[in-house]
Parts: sequence; C-alpha cells; structure tokens
Amino acid sequence: MNNPPRVARVGLALLLLVAGSAQAATYWLDKQLDTVARGQAQYKAEVSEIRAQPGWPITIRRVDDGGLYMESYVDDPRLGGDYKVVGPFKQYRDGGDHALIEKGQRSAGGETTGTITVYDRQGRIARTVEYDHSQRNGKMREYTEDGEVYRVTDYVDGKIDGKRVSFRNGIIDGVEHYRDGRMEGAAEYYYLGDKGDADHDKPPLRLRIHYENGCRDGWARNWTRQGQMKSETHYADGKKDGVERFFYIDDDGDRHLASIVHYRAGKLVGVARDFYRHERRIYADDGSQRLIEEADIYPPTGKPLSRKRQLGEGKNARTVTETFDRAGYLTTRVIDNRHGGRRVLYQFAGDGRLIVRRERVYGGKVGRFVQETYGGTIERGRYDDNGNRTGEVIETRNGELIAKSHYVDDERDGAYVRYDEQGRVIESGAYAKGKRSGVWRIHGANHYDQIWQGRYDNGKRVGHWEVLDDTGRLLGAGDYDDQGEENGVWVVYDDDGQLKNCPRYTHGQRGDTPDFDADDTPKAAEYCRDRLPDWAEPKV
Repeated sequence: MNNPPRVARVGLALLLLVAGSAQAATYWLDKQLDTVARGQAQYKAEVSEIRAQPGWPITIRRVDDGGLYMESYVDDPRLGGDYKVVGPFKQYRDGGDHALIEKGQRSAGGETTGTITVYDRQGRIARTVEYDHSQRNGKMREYTEDGEVYRVTDYVDGKIDGKRVSFRNGIIDGVEHYRDGRMEGAAEYYYLGDKGDADHDKPPLRLRIHYENGCRDGWARNWTRQGQMKSETHYADGKKDGVERFFYIDDDGDRHLASIVHYRAGKLVGVARDFYRHERRIYADDGSQRLIEEADIYPPTGKPLSRKRQLGEGKNARTVTETFDRAGYLTTRVIDNRHGGRRVLYQFAGDGRLIVRRERVYGGKVGRFVQETYGGTIERGRYDDNGNRTGEVIETRNGELIAKSHYVDDERDGAYVRYDEQGRVIESGAYAKGKRSGVWRIHGANHYDQIWQGRYDNGKRVGHWEVLDDTGRLLGAGDYDDQGEENGVWVVYDDDGQLKNCPRYTHGQRGDTPDFDADDTPKAAEYCRDRLPDWAEPKV
C-alpha cells in the first residue's frame, strides 16, 4: 500500500476494553479504520497506553484470521475525534512468509512523507517512492527480481513530471518526458546494449516518438541497430496524420523504400504504395477509408498487372476489375454492379481488339456479347432477357468480317451471308429455325469460280442444283432427293461446254461410268446423249 488510508474521521462507536493489561486498549475498526461496534468490525486495534515517540504504538489485525494488518503510531490513544496514524508504519498482506507490503513514514499531521518502500510476496523490494504531504514528490524507483532498477520516474505533486527512464540489465532502455502527468516532447527507446561495450551508456537508438499534451504529435521514427531508418509516421493529436513510410534493408545492407501510406485524422486517404509487394491502393479523400482502387504492379515497368476500382454511388455502384499483360496492355475487364446483379466481362487480344464480351444478370446471359467461337472467330451480337441470341450477329476473324446472321430465340432465322478473306461473298441464303432453307448460292470451297445454287429444305439440299462459273456458264447440274442425297443423272461439262460426264446416282450412291479416254469406249457426248434428263441439252 503506497498511501495507506488517512484516518481522519469521527468513529461511529467507541468501545474501550481492557484486555488483561493496563498497557493496552482494544478498539474495533471498519474498513476505513473508523471505530465501530464489534459485530461490524473488520479490524481489531490494540493501542498502548504508554506514549512513545512520535505517539502511541498501535497494532491492527484482521478480525477474520487474526493476521497482522498494520504497525504504527497514533496521535490519540483513544482513537477519538480526528485521530491520525503518525510516524513510521508497516503494512502487511494477508499471509505468506513475506507478508510485509510496505513501510514508510508519516508526519505529525498524518501525511505520508519521505521514502516509501514496497515489497513483493518474496520479500524483495519492488519499488521505492518519495512522498511529500501524502503525494508522490521526487523519484519512484522500480526493481527487477534480481534487485536491479528497471525504471526511474520523476513525480511532482502526485503526477509524473520530468523524466521516466527505463533500464534492461542495468543499461538504459528508454527515456520518456512528462509534464503535469502527460507525456511531452521526444520519447526515445534503445536497443539492448552490453555492459561490456565501451558505449553501453549510449546504446543504439531504436525508436523516437514526439508527444504533445499526452498525445503523439509529430514524427515517430524507427531505426535499425546500424542507424538506418526502418519506418517513420507523422501524427497529429494522437492520430496518424500525413505520410507513413516503411523501408527494408537488402542483403548488401542498402536501404529501400518498402511502402508509403497517407493518413488524415487517423484515416487512410489518397495513394498507398507497397513497393515490396508491388501493390498500389487509392483511398477516398473523405476519411471513409473506402478503397476506390487497388492494383498489383509489375516492377520492371511500373505498370499494373491487375487493377480493381470502385466507381459510382448507390444503385450505380460498381466494381471494375482489370488485368494487363507485362507490356501494360489490357487483357480483361470485369464490371460488377452489386445492386443489379449484373456482371460484364470483356477480353482483348494483344492488338487491343475486343474478342469477348459477356454480360450476365444474376447468372443469366443478357445484352450485347462478343465471344470467340472457333479458330480465332469472334462472334458479336445480343442476348435477349431470356439469354437467347437475337437480331443480327456478325462474325469476324483478325478484325475482318466473315459472316452475318440473323437470330431468333438463339437460332439462326433469316438472311445469312458468309465472306472469304478478300471480302467476297462465298455463301448467301437464309435459315429457318436454325436450319438452311430456301434458295442458296455457294461458292466452291477450293474454287471460288465454281458457284453452287439451289434450294434447301429443313437443312438439306433438295430438288435441282446447278454449278456455274463466275460468268454464269453451266458447269454441272443434278437433283437431290428429299433426304438431301444426289439422285438421278448428273451432268458435267468441260471448259468448252462439252459433255464431260453423266454419272447416275441412286439416293447418294454413284454408279459406274466408262473411261472416256480409252480407245474402246464411246465419247462422253455419245454415251450421255440418251441418258440425259429433260432439262439437259448436250453440246456436240
């Protein structure tokens, strides 16, 4: 007990009992050491009737176990009026081999004065405190279990005022400055030194923090044992305010900036860079600490490999996530609208062309789309609210148009045109419910100057088909059955318009024809003359 209760109250009841000796009187005391009836007492006090300087000896014990509580003197042997505990005193804890808690001195006025010594349960000195008029005035020294001082604190009128110096292993560990109970000025903390070092009285500085009126105000800086700065943070009114920097030391001992962050009134604001982890973040300037952008940076170029941004407010709030290649070119962009459940994905080719656009609302396909289908072919169009392609859909490859279609309920339905690499039409016709239908005009896959034209029904060639050259001259013709297979005689002409062949098909199976180049076979015109269908006229 650093400052035992000052007994300056009128007792509620006074019982004077002569306990077998004219030299002592017994009194019953409550927790505040006021006299009370025995049944209400927590302490039993015995006061000598023989005065001894500086007063009458008093011994106070606990009622419950008879254990010693205090030994001292009082200025009134009857404990009447505003009696005071005066002179040297000892106060004890409730048991143990080392029950003494503290000892010290009180003035004639009952005020704690001089040096108070406090002990731990092992009987070792825990601290010594200098008092004046019952207030700490002077130095308080605190001790380790080994009896070494580990902290010395200056007090004025009961408050810390001056220095508080800490030690480890007898070497200075830190110095703090106080004024009127609050930290003020620079507080410095040091690396653990060695008593054998010549400069052990001045170990390397580890941390310095500036305070004003008990709050961090100004710079807090941290150093390595070799004196290189590890971090610095600026404070105002106890909160981070301004820049905060962290550094790292490489294997060669060189220092590098690891990160830089900005604060305002304790809140993250503006740009934060982590050079060690290659990250960048941007916080709102309104003090909400709302993260509006973050990015992973590719060190060789300083450009982002990925970036996430928060845009808009309320129902328009959305997150935009982008990825880049190492050259800094955009490869993907994803836009998430949290309130509408909408997500739009974009993917780009190395030359910047949009190759994928996919939009979903609560997982369902909607809106415009761009997607890669096969062999580098990019398809562009629109989904309806049911996730079906609708309206015009175009296909491109390497940025060049290769096809146009019309869709209804996710099926081709309507006009269709296909182009080659030179932009020439190689197919044209129409679809009905996803299948070719009606008249089609198709250029040969390997010979553009061969043009097939005829009709489709339910995706199958039917009826009469002709093969023309690019001037409209007939190169061949024949019929398809209802199953889309060649059927009947097909007529083939050479470059001079003469009959070249007339094979007969039976539901897709071709029959044999002579080798018209052999000496013992008729010419094609002669052989085919009587086999030709009505629509064919041989040229002889």
